Amino acid sequence: MAFLENAINLDESLAPQLVDLVPKIARAYRLISQEHHTEYEIGGVQDPFLQVSILKFLRTLRKYSNTFDKQFAEILVICHDTVCSRATNTLKNGANAILFECFQCFMLLEPSPQLREMVANVLGKFISTKDANSKYLSLFNLNLMTKYDLKIVKTHRGTIFECLNENDILIRIMALDLLYVIAAPDNASAIIKDLLNVLLSANDEEFITELALKICLIVEKHSQSRRWHFDTILKVLVLADQAVKEESAKSLVYLVQSTPQLQDYCMAKLFFSSAENPQNDALSSVTLFLMGELSPVLLRLKGVSVAEENILDLIESIIFKAGTANDTVSYGLSTLLKLY
Repeated sequence: MAFLENAINLDESLAPQLVDLVPKIARAYRLISQEHHTEYEIGGVQDPFLQVSILKFLRTLRKYSNTFDKQFAEILVICHDTVCSRATNTLKNGANAILFECFQCFMLLEPSPQLREMVANVLGKFISTKDANSKYLSLFNLNLMTKYDLKIVKTHRGTIFECLNENDILIRIMALDLLYVIAAPDNASAIIKDLLNVLLSANDEEFITELALKICLIVEKHSQSRRWHFDTILKVLVLADQAVKEESAKSLVYLVQSTPQLQDYCMAKLFFSSAENPQNDALSSVTLFLMGELSPVLLRLKGVSVAEENILDLIESIIFKAGTANDTVSYGLSTLLKLY
């Protein structure tokens, strides 16, 4: 099979001749799957090396011709039925390799109800494995699946969230990317709630930065209301601090400035959140800037008493605090100039 794959890679004109071999390859594959020889069995499947080699060749051949799609689909049906029925619940490397290659092949064909069902079955079988390598490949397959059938991917949201607890940063970031893709108006609130809980206990700076970014992007894309938008980004600012991208902070500033009906609520929340977290430079910068622009809103709040002295005290507590970032100090001085 490797010889055939190399041949077509070297000379594309051989594609028609190699397509003529597909019926013979299909018969050979059927024999491999139906016969049982213990010397070739690995992890409950027959000769996984040969099966993977055949599937890889057919996947390569499919790049040059689609005239054998029907026979290709028949081979994949055999692969699906054989591996998914004979492999144990705890898949070994051989079965995993076949399922992975089978899944790659499925993605090349036009979806049909039967193929969709098989793809979902293969995916479910594959992602049931718990080791880190298999989880990485599962996320890779799920990412491919988003272009095939997003509904199937959404059914595995729980599995994707489990990957956020992995030690491997690459697996966690891949899981975040998938959650961003499957987020929609009907599930954004639930996804954001779970991601905020993850952010609450996260301690890896690189992961926190990526996590905060994905939360902000999902909120901006699927905002249920401006108040929910504001509350969520404020929580991210409080929890992630400097890990929040400047673009997300600017987006929050614009949201408050462009929503007069929410300014009382937003300014009160920002003021008291900053008072409780004076060490949070990202939150302080947003609050200081908006206080310079909307200080009259703070002074006329109903039900809450905020005097000029309180505003000055907050500004002083931030800019004179040891370790305050230079940019935050600049915002504070700029706010003082605007106030007086």
